[in-house]
Amino acid sequence: MNAAYVFLITFMYLAAIIFGAFLLPFFCTKETFFRLIRRVNHLETSHRDGLLLFLVSPLARLGINPNALTLAGFFLTFVLAAAFWYETYPIVIFSIALFSGLSDMFDGILARASQKVTALGGALDGLRDLFLFLVISIGAVTGGFIPLWGFIWFFAGAALIAFFKFLEILQRGTNSGFVSAFWQRAEGAGKLSIDRIKFFFYIVSCLGFILGKTISWFYAFAYMALVLAIVFAFASTLFHAAILRLEFLKKDI
Repeated sequence: MNAAYVFLITFMYLAAIIFGAFLLPFFCTKETFFRLIRRVNHLETSHRDGLLLFLVSPLARLGINPNALTLAGFFLTFVLAAAFWYETYPIVIFSIALFSGLSDMFDGILARASQKVTALGGALDGLRDLFLFLVISIGAVTGGFIPLWGFIWFFAGAALIAFFKFLEILQRGTNSGFVSAFWQRAEGAGKLSIDRIKFFFYIVSCLGFILGKTISWFYAFAYMALVLAIVFAFASTLFHAAILRLEFLKKDI
């Protein structure tokens, strides 16, 4: 990766930060901005839950704890790491990665359906998301599944967004304390659905590239999902920059 490529990535994400922190406030008020975030969050969550609830309802009726499903996702991700390490068949890696990704979707839906949303569950879910992201990214890159340029573009945004999230917790912690702010975040305070959407498209793209080793026409599908993941990473960067400006830094607009 040459210096020009690094400059381009830096410039594009810096532009998203500048637009979110300094230009977006001129297009909408603080109240309008956060009303939009709440509507997007509600729309994404309700549609996702409504679409997949029939698959999760039997688990809720059986009294399955959402945290147990999250821990199962941890186990599947460990198995996925072993599958990458031992270079098993792409279709096997795809199957393990698919079920690991589904566990990531189902535990949150199960928690809401069974009214068991907790800070501990949110923290475990976040750790499992990070673990899955690292395993599938390292495995897909070193295994030659995903193009390196796509991973770099997405990883740059993901790292930047993680830094913004940390700053948001620090800012909220000035009033309630860092530990309290962390657990509030784990319970869902301040989370953006757009972050889940970008992660969803990234996992889908990785799955597509892995399956593309067996079924070549999946590559087109994988490239489309990867581009969408990068686009949502830019959008998420913009939104988080705006949140820091409008809510936590208490700047007048």
